[in-house]
Amino acid sequence: MKKIIFGIFLLFSINVLALDTSFRIGAITNSSSYNKETNKFSKYAPSLGVEVTQSFAIADLGLGIAYNKNIDDVEVETVPVYGIVKYNFFPIFLQPYLVGKIGTVLYSDDNYKGKDASTYYGAGIGLNFLNMQTELLYSQTKMEDDKLDQVSLVFGINLF
Repeated sequence: MKKIIFGIFLLFSINVLALDTSFRIGAITNSSSYNKETNKFSKYAPSLGVEVTQSFAIADLGLGIAYNKNIDDVEVETVPVYGIVKYNFFPIFLQPYLVGKIGTVLYSDDNYKGKDASTYYGAGIGLNFLNMQTELLYSQTKMEDDKLDQVSLVFGINLF
């Protein structure tokens, strides 16, 4: 009986310390580049990122870093570092979730009106399927007295 209880305790202990690491690639665009006539965004740039999360009962908490390349009409590259909260609606085979991100910008290109970026935050929706994920995110990067609004569609794969 003691061995069974110890085995169950050991199994739960290993699961509690399990971190999920996902590598993400996608496209990011400025919200101002939306063309109402064609119902499409006109300009895109690549977005790369890594996120590490810890799963709890109904939410995942973690940290992430991303590289958002500059878009043609706005010459800003950013590297935000952020905290993540993902609220899982029903953690089953197909897992839809809401996501919130808040953090700071480690690097921003100085070509954008000579302003340094400081605060980064975003909100969106996503879907986990097996070890893959898709996320649609609206984010805002604050700069001195201006802001950069962006929309991104990112695909990721969970490796660990």
